[in-house]
Amino acid sequence: MAITVKKSSKKNAFADEWVDDLVRVFWMGLGGRTTDLDRYLRRMLPKWQVSSPELGLRLQDLLAQSNPSASGLTRGAPAPATAEFAFPTPTGASDAGELLRFEHSVTLQIEPVWSPDVEAQLKAIVRERHAIVELARAGLRPTHTVILTGLPGVGKTLAAHWLARELKLPLAVLNLGAVMSSFLGRTGANLRQVIAYASQQPCVLLLDELDAIAKRRDDSSDIGELKRLVTVLLQELDAWPAEALLIAATNHEQLIDPAVWRRFERRIVFPLPRAVQQAQLLDRLLTTDWSKLSDVTRAAVACVGTRLSPADLTQLALRAKREVIVSDAKFEERLLANLGADVSSLPLAERRQLGAELKRMKFGQREINRLTGLARETIRELS
Repeated sequence: MAITVKKSSKKNAFADEWVDDLVRVFWMGLGGRTTDLDRYLRRMLPKWQVSSPELGLRLQDLLAQSNPSASGLTRGAPAPATAEFAFPTPTGASDAGELLRFEHSVTLQIEPVWSPDVEAQLKAIVRERHAIVELARAGLRPTHTVILTGLPGVGKTLAAHWLARELKLPLAVLNLGAVMSSFLGRTGANLRQVIAYASQQPCVLLLDELDAIAKRRDDSSDIGELKRLVTVLLQELDAWPAEALLIAATNHEQLIDPAVWRRFERRIVFPLPRAVQQAQLLDRLLTTDWSKLSDVTRAAVACVGTRLSPADLTQLALRAKREVIVSDAKFEERLLANLGADVSSLPLAERRQLGAELKRMKFGQREINRLTGLARETIRELS
C-alpha cells in the first residue's frame, strides 16, 4: 500500500498538501508509532508555522511538553539495516514504478580509492554520525546534507554506497524516471512524497543527477513546472531532519540553482585521480595480474590512467582480463592496447601533454606512440 493522494487541480494544491500531511499523521497515530509521529511533527513544524501560525504555536507547545529525546536526535548508533520501515515504499501515480529503490545491505566489489581530501571528508561524516549523542549534548548536530560534485565516473555514487555501508544503513536512491511525471504538478508531489518518506526511515537518501530537479530558476528555456520543482526541493531540504543523511550528486554543478547550494552543509569535490591512486585502484582490482607487470609498465599505465576516470579505468582493465581468457593473449599486451585505444580519443593537446610526461619518465618513442597515438615526429618535438 502506498500513501498517495490524487491531485484535483493547481488551485487546490495547498489543500492537497495538508491532506498528505494529515494522512501521514493518521497513519503513524493509528499504528502506534509514537516516535515516528514525534519526529514527523518536529520536521513539519517550520512549514506549519508559516502556513498556519496559530496551529504552529499550539503544536510547538505540545512538542515542548513531550519527551525531547523522542525526536531521535539523541539516539546512539544508527539503526540496523534490517530495521522495519514506518511506511510502505511510495509509488507514483502512473505505471512508472517505485519512486525509491532500496539497497538494504550495501556491499562493494573492491574498496574505493579517493584523493586524501575526499577520503578525509567522507570519514569525517561517518565519525559525526557515530558521535551524534556527544554532538547533541554540545547543542550541535551532525552533517545531514552533503553534495558531491565532479566528472562522471570519479566515484560520487560509489561514495554514497560506501557511506551507507559504513553506517550500516540501507541506501535509498531516487528513481528519477519515476519521479519526473508528465502530469502537470505531479512531479513536485512525487518529490515531496519521496523525501518525506525517506526522512522517516533509517536510511541514506541519494538524490543522484541533482541538476535534473534543481536547475537554475533564471533559465528562460525551462518551463514553470521545473521552477516549482526547485521550490519544493528547497522546502524539503530546509525540513530535512538532523538525524537523517541526504546525499546529492551532480556532474553539472553550473546548472544548479544557487539557493539549492546553500542548503547543503558540506560540498565534496571529486577530482580525477593521480597516478598513485590509479595504481592503488588497479592493484586492488587486478591483484596478481597487476603485481606480475613490470615496474615500468605499471608506471606507464598509472600515468596514462590519470586522463581517465576510475570507472573508465576499471572497465578497461576488466575488458583486458576478459580478452585474455577468450583469446589466450598476454595480459600486459591487452591492457596496453585497450589503454592506448581509450587515450587515442582524447584531444591532441592532451595527448601531447601526456606524451611529454611519459618522455620525462624515460619512456621510448615506441611506447609513447603505442599509448598516445602520437606520431614519432611529434614525440621528438616534445619537451
